[in-house]
Amino acid sequence: MMTCEKSWLDPKVGFQPTDQQVITYFLKKKISGNPLPMNMVIDEVQFRNYNPTQLSKMYGFANQKESYFFTPLFRKYRNSNVVERKAGDGYWKSISREQQIEEGNVTIGYKRLLQFYKGRKQKHSSKTNFYMSEYNMGVHASTESAFLYEWVLCKVYEEKGENDNVPYLNSDSHTAEDVAGAQILLDLKMHYYGRKKRRLVPIELSELSFDIIIEILSWLPVTSLLKFKCVCKQWCSLIGKHEFIAKHMDRASPIQISYQYKWDPRTLLYDENFKCTSDYAGLFLEKSVDSQVYRIRNHATHQVLYLPHSHDGTGSMGFVFNSSTGECKVVCPFNCKNGSRGYKVITVGKDDQWRPMKFPDRKGAVLKRYHFGVSKVDGAAHMVETVRDGQDLYLEVQSFDIWSESITTTALPRGVSLDLEKVSVLSWNVETLAVASIVEESLNILVLEDFKEHKWSENKKIPLKFLKDDPLLKDQLRLRQAHWDELVFSNAVENNIVRYDMKREMIFKVTTLSKKSMGEYSTYKKPSLVTLKGMRPKS
Repeated sequence: MMTCEKSWLDPKVGFQPTDQQVITYFLKKKISGNPLPMNMVIDEVQFRNYNPTQLSKMYGFANQKESYFFTPLFRKYRNSNVVERKAGDGYWKSISREQQIEEGNVTIGYKRLLQFYKGRKQKHSSKTNFYMSEYNMGVHASTESAFLYEWVLCKVYEEKGENDNVPYLNSDSHTAEDVAGAQILLDLKMHYYGRKKRRLVPIELSELSFDIIIEILSWLPVTSLLKFKCVCKQWCSLIGKHEFIAKHMDRASPIQISYQYKWDPRTLLYDENFKCTSDYAGLFLEKSVDSQVYRIRNHATHQVLYLPHSHDGTGSMGFVFNSSTGECKVVCPFNCKNGSRGYKVITVGKDDQWRPMKFPDRKGAVLKRYHFGVSKVDGAAHMVETVRDGQDLYLEVQSFDIWSESITTTALPRGVSLDLEKVSVLSWNVETLAVASIVEESLNILVLEDFKEHKWSENKKIPLKFLKDDPLLKDQLRLRQAHWDELVFSNAVENNIVRYDMKREMIFKVTTLSKKSMGEYSTYKKPSLVTLKGMRPKS
């Protein structure tokens, strides 16, 4: 984010937050009534009263690439979720489907792209070059309210006009590589502006510096870039560089991926024969539904890499990826009959066999062992063990730092108000390990904030008032997730998922699960050009 106290309206200040930052640091704070970061000011505007030209004059963003506003969304009809899109002397028209914004594997918000049309009636209106990205948290206001969303955050910007320079070759003196390169740049303009008809302005390809070509190529879709690798050696080398791949993925638009979701056991099937265990940087780690075969797949490039078999591995594998170096490591927990336990690790493209990393010996008997998986926040895999040593009962976390391949043991502080025999292990705010248990009518949670420093958070006590009315739920509920202001419980007895709003202190949604049914869904993931050594086209 910004590191100065200047107003964000100052055109000299670069303010280009990611979609995740827009939701987390701005819209979420606005809705919850918390102050925005860095003393920033984002104006509140009722968009239905102004067109973009008026906003530009009022707020002076004509010389900026984009500007941000908070605005309410009004219902077009009473008791309807249709949004009123009138704005001054025109209206905003949606030109894309609503896309999910994800952090880790959790959807934290939604985004929609709109274009401004001048004129009231559709038949007599005309397009303008003003566009808007509209962000919302996905929680509607009360049905009794005139608002559909009390607050959304909008990014307004103006694209260049129809007469921008577009590369075009009209000479027979150019090489085949020049022709292909110019056509690519033309394809980019067509893709980026979304025009079906454009006026082509002649330009010599030699006038474009390679830095400009890099900038242009970084906006192209993966399918085009894979074809353009054969244009010349320079382009092929560029498209394979880690810096370019990271830059391209940051700018790429999410692609739609179909999958099947099965409730019991919980399974994401992106392929009828493989289930997804985790994904990161456009790569998916998948396990065969019929065997212990694991593979890494890139959906965008249609490439796969099958991993060596881990004979005594237990639990699901996980992986980390370094976008700066292209290095990828996969880990797998193991637990041998002789009592040794730990993680196996391989560096993809370098190791042919798994390398075991054993945990230190410990006293006592393990009552429960839980593999938390790999956290993308700290790049570590965590295993939580509840141990009985004589009359003592304690909890330890064995953390395996995957990049340094070192192991750290962190003990839960003694005397905390947790029922260690019924403790739940969960993710706190998507990726951080936490342990929790219900004590009387409240949920006590401790978060492992820094495993390297053995640092736990203070005991967080969250009241569960609904247990007063139904105390039997205490033994039925199992906490699965805690993110932002929401707790997610599973109830094996009632076969449902219970969602609890920590801020309002109430259950706001109960979803009954169907063990036999399998749902067809789709999600949006950012595509990637990442190719790991040993990857092959998927047959």
